[in-house]
Amino acid sequence: VGNDHVMEYNNVHHTCQNSSDCGGIHSGRDWTARGNIIRKNHIHHTLRRVPGADVRGIMLDDQYSSVTIEENVFYDNEVHTNIGGGRDNIIRDNVFYNATLNAMQVDHRGTAHSVDTTLYDKLRKVPFKTGIWASKYPKLAVIESNSPSEPRGNQIYNNVFYGAKTSSIRGLVQNVDWFNVSNNAYSDLTSDFYDVAVQDFRPHCQLAQFAHRVHFPTPIQLNQVGPRFAVGPKYNEHVAAAPVTHSSPSPCTTYPPVTHVPKGSYLPDGSAPNTIHATPKQGDVPFPLYCIACAI
Repeated sequence: VGNDHVMEYNNVHHTCQNSSDCGGIHSGRDWTARGNIIRKNHIHHTLRRVPGADVRGIMLDDQYSSVTIEENVFYDNEVHTNIGGGRDNIIRDNVFYNATLNAMQVDHRGTAHSVDTTLYDKLRKVPFKTGIWASKYPKLAVIESNSPSEPRGNQIYNNVFYGAKTSSIRGLVQNVDWFNVSNNAYSDLTSDFYDVAVQDFRPHCQLAQFAHRVHFPTPIQLNQVGPRFAVGPKYNEHVAAAPVTHSSPSPCTTYPPVTHVPKGSYLPDGSAPNTIHATPKQGDVPFPLYCIACAI
């Protein structure tokens, strides 16, 4: 919980192993937690293994708002990220590769449900209409008079999607005031990335022209994530993996290869049989902003 946090250079993977309806990075029910940034992370293998709702690499739950998700590499998640009815979220310059269900999910749940008093309780605990709050977060200052239940101001642009256009973003409504989706690139070819076998998702072949045109930042490599500074006694034991080098990238092809679907995700996406007969009831996932399995 809080404002203007930056979460970066983490390797977030194999989260939500015993839960559903959760995310590797997950928070919700707050309009006031403004200005948070999630960038330059590898987020992968968040796959649902128990019954219940979908799991996501990043989950902006129940109208969580004003998060910038940028320059991340997502791969082999059930759903890479979602916007759960929130507003003013920016999702840009990411690689979304090989989701087992949807690359992204968006919705307008606030318009369909009764007013969530938690959102208003948190809003009225801060002086959002005056002083530094109003000057720093002008959209929050007028939220009460600006249809707060609607997911306005979300922007999704300059991303690279591996998969068909029609299935990449689920739940999209044609309302530019809610979800402004523009200038994204789509590919069905593994050769459009430098070498997916070693998680090198630099745009290549047909995607290279898109990357040049929009100044797409070079996707962070797996050996580049980890602590930026000395952060404790374990720091000296940290040895970064040697960068993987190639004499040449993957050859360019003009036909879609067979998509590999990671194993382990629960039905209904079809990637694993339903062999679970009894699952203990799980409690609700709490909502503070946190990151599981981050390199700190």
